[in-house]
Amino acid sequence: MEPFARWYGDPERRDLWRYWDGRTWTEFTAPRTATGRTATPPSNAALAFGIVSPEPHLVGVSERLSGWLAWFGRGPLRGRPRLPRRRFAPRLPVRPSPPERVQDLADYCDLCGRPLKTIESRVARVGTECRKRYGARARMRPNLDFTLWQHELAAARAVQGLRQIELDRAYASEMREFGSTSRP
Repeated sequence: MEPFARWYGDPERRDLWRYWDGRTWTEFTAPRTATGRTATPPSNAALAFGIVSPEPHLVGVSERLSGWLAWFGRGPLRGRPRLPRRRFAPRLPVRPSPPERVQDLADYCDLCGRPLKTIESRVARVGTECRKRYGARARMRPNLDFTLWQHELAAARAVQGLRQIELDRAYASEMREFGSTSRP
């Protein structure tokens, strides 16, 4: 198994770093420190922007431009595999939550049985004469629309979960492919 693509000490000259692309040594080198201490290798950005080359004083504008284009994926480094990005399943649209409980309206007075005509009487569940004498009898009941909404929300979350499982499987296979291509 060959090492990863990155900067290593040059096998021929100890005073240089050389870039290993995963298969062969490239022509890109960078000097180590002159004090004898081991410096950190240059970043891949330095390689891509053309800052590091075999002779740094000969780097021209066209070489810097080609390095810049390679960094943004439009140049000679375009064929290099990129790390896959994990994607997330979108949330499915679900209507806003209705109220959990609603007024229980009545068509007839709870006390005397007369028909109720106004909305205030229907909410109070008693007629005006009975309300004066006995008071209102308003009550709340469970909203059936809220129960239906809960089922819609649960179904949307289940579908989102299934889509996420598919995306996670695709991501895992992409990561396996990336691992096999990045390490020759």
